[in-house]
Amino acid sequence: MKNLLETIDLRKTYKIGKIEVEALQGVNLRIREGELVAIMGPSGCGKSTLMHLLGAMTRPTAGKVLIDGDDIAGMNDGQLTEVRRNKIGFVFQKFNLLPTLTAGDNIAVARHIHGRGGPEHDQHLEEILQMLMIQDKMGRRPSELSGGEQQRVAIARSVANRPAILLADEPTGSLDTKNSEIVLNMFRELNRRFRQTIILVTHNPELVIYTDRLIEMRDGVIVSDNDPFPEDTESELAQPARSV
Repeated sequence: MKNLLETIDLRKTYKIGKIEVEALQGVNLRIREGELVAIMGPSGCGKSTLMHLLGAMTRPTAGKVLIDGDDIAGMNDGQLTEVRRNKIGFVFQKFNLLPTLTAGDNIAVARHIHGRGGPEHDQHLEEILQMLMIQDKMGRRPSELSGGEQQRVAIARSVANRPAILLADEPTGSLDTKNSEIVLNMFRELNRRFRQTIILVTHNPELVIYTDRLIEMRDGVIVSDNDPFPEDTESELAQPARSV
């Protein structure tokens, strides 16, 4: 299986005045193409910091983050933007839809920014909308949609451009139980039908039953990982990192 994300002795330190806070303290991780992974832990464990690094939203203090083989540590802001635009989709707890635009226009704006279009992408988007059961909601504004529908529009917006990786940060945090189940089942369907690589970041243990792999974090380190291919991961990570 192709490796899409890899971290090697990943460390991130924040300075708050004269105090240094070690948010990540040597994280080794590999996520392969087509995996559906949950990263779980309590508030302050480092999972949000890890997500920001995996999503090329910030650079590590030390160690490596390889996204589709490219190390982000030495990238400038423009290069990081290109990685985010071309390889990563984001879904957040807050839906972040533009309130004055329809659902369809919210998706169209994202497609325009990413420069994706044409019959192939149109067909893919139509399949996504049908799978998410929102194909008849495209003319409505966010205020005319339920919370679950807004999150499904946000998911469609994030995957319409066929990113290699989808990062979802507490994606059901603003939803009730019924809509949470709908959204999580749709993440699973995205993974199964399109082999979409998905990483769900959460503190909610109930979310884990929808994923194939659980990574648990405490105090800036990974404390458990039910990786289905642990021997492969350990042997690969033990090798020197290749230059990129």
